[in-house]
Amino acid sequence: MSVHTVHVGECAQVINGFAFKSNLFTTERRGLPIVRIRDVIRGRSETYYTGEYPSSAVLQNGDLLIGMDGEFNMAPWQGGRALLNQRVCKIEALSGKSDISYLRYALLVVLKRIEDRTPFVTVKHLSSEELREESIPLPGLPEQKRIARLLEQADRLRITRRYALELSGAVLPDVFLELFASMSTQCVPTVGELAADKPGAIRTGPFGSQLLHSEFTASGIAVLGIDNAVNNRFEWSERRFISARKYQELGRYTVFPGDVIITIMGTCGRCAIVPDNIPTAINTKHLCCITLDRERCHPVYLHGAFLYHPFVRRQLGVATKGAIMDGLNMGIIEGLRIPIPPLSAQKQFATLTAQYERLRARQREALRQADHLFQSLLDRAFR
Repeated sequence: MSVHTVHVGECAQVINGFAFKSNLFTTERRGLPIVRIRDVIRGRSETYYTGEYPSSAVLQNGDLLIGMDGEFNMAPWQGGRALLNQRVCKIEALSGKSDISYLRYALLVVLKRIEDRTPFVTVKHLSSEELREESIPLPGLPEQKRIARLLEQADRLRITRRYALELSGAVLPDVFLELFASMSTQCVPTVGELAADKPGAIRTGPFGSQLLHSEFTASGIAVLGIDNAVNNRFEWSERRFISARKYQELGRYTVFPGDVIITIMGTCGRCAIVPDNIPTAINTKHLCCITLDRERCHPVYLHGAFLYHPFVRRQLGVATKGAIMDGLNMGIIEGLRIPIPPLSAQKQFATLTAQYERLRARQREALRQADHLFQSLLDRAFR
């Protein structure tokens, strides 16, 4: 089958938005919603336009929109009758030449191509003329519709997987609150009192000249940082190491299986539990590392308390209010008061958490496979 290549402008209309008068914008529900870049993905607008407008600026559900600054977001509009603002463009298929669903997926490839070749800038900009000049393969209409159907099925699968992952994300916080939120907060111990009875049970990493960036190596003893806890679960991302000789100087900063790490600089208050299979590692100054007295406090419970317990969250909020740049510090963490249920209840929660994390791991893998399937079909259709 012969498939010829055409410019986007030969098979679609790229319609620019309009520069409406900003003094006629309102947040009251008067006039028509006006769609700006930030509204393309979220599918709704909270800003309304109360002035006159040309009929060509009116959007309907299903119109394909592209935000032309930043990440070049694209989505079919589903927010009802609205107005097309500047720096957002609308794509219309040319009757008899192209199918709008096919164009949507072809333009995903086009936008990625443009992004990849755009030099690094703070905000990337897309012009409608640039978009019109891009090339896409254009088979006949029946084949366009067949390709679009296949891609829609794969796209629907990954959207479903992502939605399931989002839904399950609320389960563990709800379980924690159901079990522990009503406990008394009178005369409760501090994190410092729950730590193991040994020197350095609560510690931050080496400061200043103790560990220079130039001393990181390609392999050796691992060094944990913010990125290992930023998603509130332990993850390996960027790998940093120091030599065994350097570790001899910094051994007091060693992290151990079951330690709770919490970020105290940058993105503050994110936490994770160091896994059982951790190799020898230390933490950086950006983390506070807590080795617990396991007869009083289970690491999974403390992790949950940091993330979900309203009493603990209020303390963290008060501690950091107005001091984001300074972040948390070891003294604040050590002084946090933690309501402590019986150890048996903490262990029960730990068991539920392990089951929950296994489910979430399967969901993440299913989403990864769905994303891979979609990308493979996309590459095959438009390579």
